[in-house]
Amino acid sequence: MNFSINSSSLKFFFNISKKYPPGLILIPIGLLYALIFKLNLKEFSANLNLNLPSFINLNFDILNGFLILTLAQLPLSIANSIIATYQSAKDLFPDKNITINKLGFTYSIMNIVSPFFGGIPVCHGVSGLIGQFTFGARTGGAPFIYGILLILIGLFISNKYIILKIFPLPILGIILFVEGFMLIYLSRDIIKNKFNFFIAVLTSFLIVISNYGYLLGTIVGVLLSYLREKVYVKKE
Repeated sequence: MNFSINSSSLKFFFNISKKYPPGLILIPIGLLYALIFKLNLKEFSANLNLNLPSFINLNFDILNGFLILTLAQLPLSIANSIIATYQSAKDLFPDKNITINKLGFTYSIMNIVSPFFGGIPVCHGVSGLIGQFTFGARTGGAPFIYGILLILIGLFISNKYIILKIFPLPILGIILFVEGFMLIYLSRDIIKNKFNFFIAVLTSFLIVISNYGYLLGTIVGVLLSYLREKVYVKKE
């Protein structure tokens, strides 16, 4: 009953967002609040300068990073940045020519180039897609505008000045809350299949209890899914 109510509420929210994109309301409110109550003009102006990216010589520390961080991160990145993004994009934009190969290629290029300029790992994760769609974005112009803003922030605002610390957390909380419900809404069909639901719950449990939960969860989830196809389906 509760899930049905939440689903109906989300459908109503999405229908309203087509006419009145919530992002165009929430973000300006957050920025206005930050400018009035949070922004320290003296501190902000002191951190305004041009910061051009420079080429970084990579050393053997990158090998340690690969062994300690990358191997554990790979399952999460593949699941979140490629598989989940692909499936969500197909659900939201069924007429678009979206493929796993395209997402994997752009994701790889971003992370191959970024380290040479001191960048951090980046992705086009499903939460970003869901967030932008939920709050009104419907075309490729949305991530383009978002990217331009990030470039401007990176070029002209020192990394010592944290932009998020002046943005009201309740607004961010609302955005994350609605994003989470949207993800649940899109994955609601899992509940209809007991075995798939069990795999999802078990994978989530492993992710929570272990430092390498994403790796363990992915391995266990894939094995269980494979066994289901080989054993359970044949019995049917």
